[in-house]
Amino acid sequence: MALYGVAGALIGTAAASVLPNLSLPEEAFAAMAEMHVPAGLGGVVLAAGVAAMMSTASGAMIAASTVARVDVIPTLKGLFGASHDDVARARSEDASVFKDRVYVVVVGLLVTFISMLVPSTVVALTIAYNVLVGGLLVAILGGLIWKRGTAMGAAVSMGVGSLVTLVSMAVFGVLANAPIYLGLLSSALVYVVVSLLTKRTSDEISTEWSERIKEAKS
Repeated sequence: MALYGVAGALIGTAAASVLPNLSLPEEAFAAMAEMHVPAGLGGVVLAAGVAAMMSTASGAMIAASTVARVDVIPTLKGLFGASHDDVARARSEDASVFKDRVYVVVVGLLVTFISMLVPSTVVALTIAYNVLVGGLLVAILGGLIWKRGTAMGAAVSMGVGSLVTLVSMAVFGVLANAPIYLGLLSSALVYVVVSLLTKRTSDEISTEWSERIKEAKS
């Protein structure tokens, strides 16, 4: 992986030297393969690059779809009144193949739409990591270290933190640091307040969660 990263940096450095007027920096890899690599080898390089992108994208979509089906949607149903049996059925593996395919299609369409709105790779990565840190970090750490935290507190914290981060990026700019700080502060405040105002997590769930953390550490 380290060598791969160095190779990408070298290709970008070479492109900056031999293609100084390239309009879109994201096209450096394709432009170098097309203009400065022998025809046959250039085709192999481009095919390898496309294969790598497709492999990464498909893995990410499958992971996101599975987490949405097994964790996110059932949890939201449980928080808003669904019975324990309904939540258990939603998480069941019996119909997972068909449901996962549906979720993959939905996620794929959503990702395609977003990629059309945000053509810059750097901007897309910045938005994703801003939301990841500003929206999810507090809930993840809170679930690991604060026993009084609740599922409702985590869910609302992630929603508010993500929303504040996105709005702050629209106000301060995508590349600014303020959206991350505002997202972290708002999600932390909401997580604490909502957790204290909602019912404490049951001992059964807390015990199971503690055992999983111990297994992960060991």
